[in-house]
Amino acid sequence: MFDIGFSELLLVGVVALVVVGPERLPSVIRTGLSYVRQFKSGLAHIKSEVEHELDLDGIKQEFNHTKIDFSDAVGYNELNESLDELRKGSEELREIADDGFEYADNLSNFSVTDEEIEADMAMLSEGPQLPSPDSEADTGIEEIPAETNNN
Repeated sequence: MFDIGFSELLLVGVVALVVVGPERLPSVIRTGLSYVRQFKSGLAHIKSEVEHELDLDGIKQEFNHTKIDFSDAVGYNELNESLDELRKGSEELREIADDGFEYADNLSNFSVTDEEIEADMAMLSEGPQLPSPDSEADTGIEEIPAETNNN
């Protein structure tokens, strides 16, 4: 609490010896120590009264119980597990993206002309090509010829 070394304590003793005198020094020390003891006991009493009034231990226990109940109600463990799964998924996506970038870097010899891009865009803007209503759809099933009765 107080940072008093041996030299400071010795200096206080010498000053007290000079000021009070050797005859009265023991009684002054006893009186000073009794005041210090009374002060300490008073502080301890005040501290115990405050702790009793505030019931700090009870509040701490109730807080811990509430914290446990809250973490159970919210599903804290499930949230942590979900968060771990999300982290793993993001790491997998990062690896996939890195592989994709590496693949794209390796395609440096691949080139597309502007004419090819324009032709593809024109085909996409026209929409899908549907067969005319009069045409027959190719189902992939061959017609079976009708059997003739030779009886």
